[in-house]
Amino acid sequence: MNNKPFHAFTTIVCIAAGALGGYWSWKYEGLYRWLAEWQLRHFQSYEAQLTLLFTCGILIAPPLITAVIVHRLRGGASVPGAPGAPAAAPARAHPISDAIQLWLGRWWWTLTLGAVGGFLTFWGVYYAHRGGTAGEVTHVAAADFDAGRIPTKHWLAITGNAVMDQHVAMSSQARATYYIPVVSENFDPRRGITLFLKAQSDKIDDDVRGFGGQFVGMLTNDSLPGMVRVEFERQGTTPAKDYRILDLGRTPSDDLRVGRDMLIFGGALLVAAIACAVWPWWKQRRPAPRESAVAGVSAPAVPDPRFRVKAIVPLGIEPQSPPPTPDD
Repeated sequence: MNNKPFHAFTTIVCIAAGALGGYWSWKYEGLYRWLAEWQLRHFQSYEAQLTLLFTCGILIAPPLITAVIVHRLRGGASVPGAPGAPAAAPARAHPISDAIQLWLGRWWWTLTLGAVGGFLTFWGVYYAHRGGTAGEVTHVAAADFDAGRIPTKHWLAITGNAVMDQHVAMSSQARATYYIPVVSENFDPRRGITLFLKAQSDKIDDDVRGFGGQFVGMLTNDSLPGMVRVEFERQGTTPAKDYRILDLGRTPSDDLRVGRDMLIFGGALLVAAIACAVWPWWKQRRPAPRESAVAGVSAPAVPDPRFRVKAIVPLGIEPQSPPPTPDD
C-alpha cells in the first residue's frame, strides 16, 4: 500500500495545527484561551509555552488518530500475495514529489540546524546592535507618547504617571510580570494608552507605586501578551494602535549580553549546519581505495579449484563411493 498520502496528510495536519495554535496564542482566542483560563482558575497562573504545546497536541490528535486507524484498516484489507486478494495497482510515478522527499530526507538535519542557527543569529545581531547603539540615556516625557512623538532612542528615562491600580499581572512559575499603563496630562482616552511599563515584581519601586515618577529602561516594539491585552480591554483600558512598552530596569548592557549569547549559540549551529552540508561533498572528493597494486587496475577474480562443484547429491541419499581405480 502506498504510504505517501498518509505521510502527506500527517504533514499537512501538523503544519495546520501549529499555525492555528500560534494564531490563537497571539490573539488569545479559541482553545488556547480556554486552556489558559482553566489554568488561571485552578493555579492562578499559566505557562504560555506548555499551553501552546497542549493546544497543538489537542488539535493534532483527533485527525491523526483517525488517519492511523483508517490507514491500518485499509492496509489489512488486502495483503499482497494472499489468496483471493486483488492485485495491487502499480504505483504511480511522482518524480517531483519523490525528488522533494529525497531532498528533504537528505538535508532535513542541515535545514533544521541552519533555521535555528539563523533565527538565533538574527536576534543576536538585533540585540547587539540595539545595545551597542543605545548611547546615553535620553530623558523624555509620557506626554510625547500621548502626542504621537515616539522617540528614536531606546534607552529612555520617561517622566509620567503610572496607573498602578489598572495594572495586569501575568504569572509564570514563581515570577510575576506586571504591565502598567503610563499616562500624562495630555492623555486622550479616545486614542488609548500609548505607553506601558513591563516590570518584574522586584523592579516596582516608589516611582511606580506613586502617581508620578521617572522610569528608566529600554523601549521595545514588543506586543502585549494576548491575555494581558484582553484583560486591559475588559477593564476599559484600550491600548492605542501605536503603543510602546518600556522594559523597566533593562539597560544596554543587558541587550549586549543577550545578543552575545545568541550570537554564540546561533553561530555554533550555523557552523554545524555548514559542516553537515559540506560533509557529503568532502566524502565524494576523497580518493577511492586501491583495489590492485597495478596502477589502480583491479585484477580479474580467478576461481579457486578447491571450491569447484563436482557433484550435486539430492537430500537424504548417501553419496556413492567412487569406483576403484586400477592402482587400488
